[in-house]
Amino acid sequence: MVNKLFCNYVMNPAPWSKQDTLNLEPLWILCKGRRDAHQCSATFYNRLYKSFSFPNILVGSVLSTLTFSPEDYPPSIATSLSIFMTVLATTSTFFNFSQRAEGHRTTQKSFTVLLRDMEMCILRGRIAPKREYTDFLEHINDRFTELIEDAPPLHAAAQNILDNVRRTRPSPFDSLRAEPSTEPPAEPPAEPPAEPYVNEVPADESV
Repeated sequence: MVNKLFCNYVMNPAPWSKQDTLNLEPLWILCKGRRDAHQCSATFYNRLYKSFSFPNILVGSVLSTLTFSPEDYPPSIATSLSIFMTVLATTSTFFNFSQRAEGHRTTQKSFTVLLRDMEMCILRGRIAPKREYTDFLEHINDRFTELIEDAPPLHAAAQNILDNVRRTRPSPFDSLRAEPSTEPPAEPPAEPPAEPYVNEVPADESV
């Protein structure tokens, strides 16, 4: 009987409250900001990679054409093009534009999957949740931490996007401030006991 009740509890988690769902908003906003920031970095490094790769391919094609009739062109042209081609290739290899773009693209896709998981669970949470709220919150937090640890560093523009999201996202304490207080009002401090009244009529000195 106990096992049956436990299975029903696991298979049929309780619906999430409205306040539980609202508490996920700061994490959802931060996750979306991370996704947008890594997408910006992926686009930035991909443009750099193409900017260095295309001239390199073009210069290589020109050098291949010059080899068919080298006597028709001054030797300095082939030498200059070879030097230019080497500089482009070395710069692109040193800064790893392609690997950086791919790393940010992979991280952006991972945050997109995490966002979809959060949105689907939020939509189902009030009616038929897939898991308990605390279990889901721990899962999302662990996954979010893993993605941050494995994420490549952002460039300046992407970091500005993330910083703006951090500054504008709601605080987890905002929902607590909006809730009506259930604590009883504080009692006023007790007044000190009144001093006993003493008749201060002066004594008759003639006695």
